[in-house]
Amino acid sequence: MHVRTKALAGAVAAVAVLIAAAPAGASFPGRNGRLVFADPSQSIKSNEPSKDALVTVRPDGTHRRVVVRMPGVTDAAWSADGRQIVFAARTVDRAPAYNSYEIFTVRANGSHLRRLTNNSVADLSPSWSRSGHSIALVRVKYDQYYNQIPESGQLRVLNLASGRERLVVGSFVRNARLSPDGKVIAYSTGKDVYVVRATGGPPRFAAHLDDAYLNGDLQWDPNGDYLVFTDYNNAGPCDEVCTEGVWAVFGAEYALVNPTYTPTSPRRITPYGEGSTRKGIWSPDARK
Repeated sequence: MHVRTKALAGAVAAVAVLIAAAPAGASFPGRNGRLVFADPSQSIKSNEPSKDALVTVRPDGTHRRVVVRMPGVTDAAWSADGRQIVFAARTVDRAPAYNSYEIFTVRANGSHLRRLTNNSVADLSPSWSRSGHSIALVRVKYDQYYNQIPESGQLRVLNLASGRERLVVGSFVRNARLSPDGKVIAYSTGKDVYVVRATGGPPRFAAHLDDAYLNGDLQWDPNGDYLVFTDYNNAGPCDEVCTEGVWAVFGAEYALVNPTYTPTSPRRITPYGEGSTRKGIWSPDARK
């Protein structure tokens, strides 16, 4: 259902990094299957507003299938059973209408499209619980220049049966991802990465990079051992250093349950000098 990799100085196997399209988030342990990603600006006819396509495809690139077309499709993620996809999309066709992002679910065959949120701000970064009964999301407001207002970012958990939401973290949240066991949520503030119990409580620091920002694109490996994220390191001359890269940190979830444990320092697992790379994600079998 997803293609991912591990490669951490020999400690992990390999991290697949997809840059052209927006790949799926989250990976539950299991068998590899179809990929899901957003393919931008796939209008059906020339006289229709441009709409992005939510697409699934086999890992070898064959049997491409358009699941749904909506403006601004992003942040797609499979459910643990591989039957549903959660994603964010705009409800307004105008490209700058970032505060119209809402959360939707759809079956893998394109049926039963369901809108989960309805707000005047942006709902983004959804991820499933292991049971499929709830979804973690980030609610944030954009300003008139289409930039996120950092202090407006909230981490919330939505119960799908009741429609009720629970506030987990009240501000400075940009990106979030539920762990594969559904017990912990990792989130970024734009500078640092933290972990917090899905039920709430005090967060625990997980990762920091000096002279850097854009801590986002958070992904867990299927076992919850490694947490990877994208970061733009602006230290030093902007030739090979100032490029987006994928970093990994070990033990973020364990640090939340063991106060005496400190997560490892993050290590960049994509090389400098090869352009910008983003969104490292693991396959369910943890081999890619």
